[in-house]
Amino acid sequence: MIIIIITNILYFIVFSLFIGFFIVRSVPPLYRPDLNVPKPFISLLFISIFILGTIPLVDTAFLIMSFESTSFTNALGSLFTEYSIGQSYLDFLLFYVITIISLKWIKQDKLKWLILIPIFGMVFAYSWTTHPAALSIAGYVFYVLHFIAAMSWVGTLTIISFFTKGETKWISFMKWFTPLGITAVILVFMSGIGMMLLITPNYADSLLLNYGQLQLIKHLLFIPLVFYGFAHGFILKHKMDDEYSRIGIKPRKSFQIETVILLFVFIVTGFMSSSEPPHDVAETLQRVEASSLGMFFIGDGTFNLENFVSIDFNFLSFILLIIAIGSLGCMTILIGNNSNKNWLVPITLLSFVFLMYFSIMFSANMDTIESTLYYNGPLPFNIIYLHN
Repeated sequence: MIIIIITNILYFIVFSLFIGFFIVRSVPPLYRPDLNVPKPFISLLFISIFILGTIPLVDTAFLIMSFESTSFTNALGSLFTEYSIGQSYLDFLLFYVITIISLKWIKQDKLKWLILIPIFGMVFAYSWTTHPAALSIAGYVFYVLHFIAAMSWVGTLTIISFFTKGETKWISFMKWFTPLGITAVILVFMSGIGMMLLITPNYADSLLLNYGQLQLIKHLLFIPLVFYGFAHGFILKHKMDDEYSRIGIKPRKSFQIETVILLFVFIVTGFMSSSEPPHDVAETLQRVEASSLGMFFIGDGTFNLENFVSIDFNFLSFILLIIAIGSLGCMTILIGNNSNKNWLVPITLLSFVFLMYFSIMFSANMDTIESTLYYNGPLPFNIIYLHN
């Protein structure tokens, strides 16, 4: 289990760097800071993607060995012929080889973007074995869009922040990255909503499970990242457009902080991938233990078909919400002003996450159908209308 969690986290990080590098590489040098990537870096990324992409296949092969008492070779043969994980791995391997060949053959600067085609093909192959893809074709499409958008956003930002040199050309970079970032955020948001409605049809009930708790933390990290992007793409960019105001502005550290926060989202996502998704919370709780945090805040009783979790804001949770919004505002101002006090940005961001978490969890209550008239519609929360 731990190996799979670490593999997923590393896979997200490595693949984002992989996509990010080739996106930045395909942009003419005039429109970005100069790349400063060590020579073995790309080779290391290629090797890492192959190893990390193979580990789930090998892990599944060992599971088949233990269940069917067969050899490793026979288990692999069964995977490649009978299971989607083996067939998608072969597709993944095909696009992997095409990517290597493309890297060797495509030398013209104007054609370097073509390498992204087989790379995205690897994403299409990998995504076929994910949980959303197992639910429906729509789930597969949502995951592909989610993965490509997130990897492109995070990867480009990571490469620009940590693997370039000089403090010039930032304006040129932000002119094309801002629309890319906005597009990525919209795709991540819309596809995320689509996957959430498939995997977690009742958001509030899922807070009783580890998956729901991790999902909430991931979403709370995502909210300030949207404001982070707004501060970079509009407030800071506006100041840098002014020749007088941009004197002394060096946005690299701010971009680096945003990148680190995005990597934390990958870590949370890696843990989510090892938790059982709560299609039906009452049924899931019969197989897995409830979240200790969820039960601490919501209640220590049993959860069944007659129970549901409601989000009913009270005075304390409302105060926490107001302070959290204030922290988010302070963070945005600090980023937009490109303040020398960059160390305050993570503090205000974490303050928002913690305050919003406690605001929501202090508002969560265990209710029964008999005692509450409620609407359990397509929204992710049970919205309370009337209490007896």
